Formats: sequence, C-alpha cells, structure tokens
Amino acid sequence: MSKAWRFLQALPPSIPEPEVSADPDGDIALDWIKSRDRMFSVSIRANGDIHFAGVFGRAKVHGADTFDDEVPAVVLQAIDRVFA
Repeated sequence: MSKAWRFLQALPPSIPEPEVSADPDGDIALDWIKSRDRMFSVSIRANGDIHFAGVFGRAKVHGADTFDDEVPAVVLQAIDRVFA
C-alpha cells in the first residue's frame, strides 16, 4: 500500500477529504482549500517524507516531517485551521 494511501487512511474521520493529484516528480499532493486565503497542501514521497505549506489569512506555515503511519500533529492542526 502506498504511503499516500496510508496517510489518507490515518486521517481522523472528521477531516474533510482533500483534493488529490500527482506531482510531476511522482509525489502525491493532498490539498484542502476553503478559499484563496485558507488552504493547506501536503506532498508525500514514496519513502514517507512529507512537505507541507498553508495559508490561513495573513498567517503562513510550511515545513517537512516524516509520515510513519501517524499523521504529524502539526499537519492535523493546519488542516483544522483551514476550516476554522
């Protein structure tokens, strides 16, 4: 099973489904978009490395982490901020 699929399965049921796409480099992109100024994106590599970025009004967040069958707390918090 791919890391991206396992990432999606590890999300709490309360999290809305993201838009899913493939990046040209083979990574899988997951996007949660409420509006132009409330969005968050996660890019997942086959080895489990993740990179993320988000905009929440004037606030921005970005970073990197590793998905090891548990979604990092910073990612869950950012997704929640999109829909707050």
